[in-house]
Amino acid sequence: MELTVRIDEELGAELYEWLVGDPGVGGTVKISPADAGAGTMGTGFDVLNLVIPNLIALSSLGVSIAQFVDGRRRSTGSAPEIRAEAGSTVVVLGADAEDVLRRLAEEGGS
Repeated sequence: MELTVRIDEELGAELYEWLVGDPGVGGTVKISPADAGAGTMGTGFDVLNLVIPNLIALSSLGVSIAQFVDGRRRSTGSAPEIRAEAGSTVVVLGADAEDVLRRLAEEGGS
C-alpha cells in the first residue's frame, strides 16, 4: 500500500526521524520525504511518501503516529494535524491513528 502523509507546522523532519527511529516502522516501511517542488522556499518539508508492505506494518505505523501526536500534545499543549492519503481517500490522524490507518487499508487495499 502506498500512503502519503502530510503534517502541519513544518514538522515533517521531526515526524520522519520519529518514524525511521521506530524499530516497528523504520525497519519495514519505506519512508521518504516528498519533493517540495520548484519554487518553494526553506529546507523543511511536510509531506512523506510511505510504502507499507502489510497490515502489521500499517498497524505499527498507526501506533507510532499516535505516539508522536500524543508526545507533541504533551510537550507543547497542541497536537499537529496529520493527514494520510491513499488514492482518493484522505483522513486526518490523531490519537486514534491505528484505527484510521486500518480503515484506509480496507478501503484502498493492501
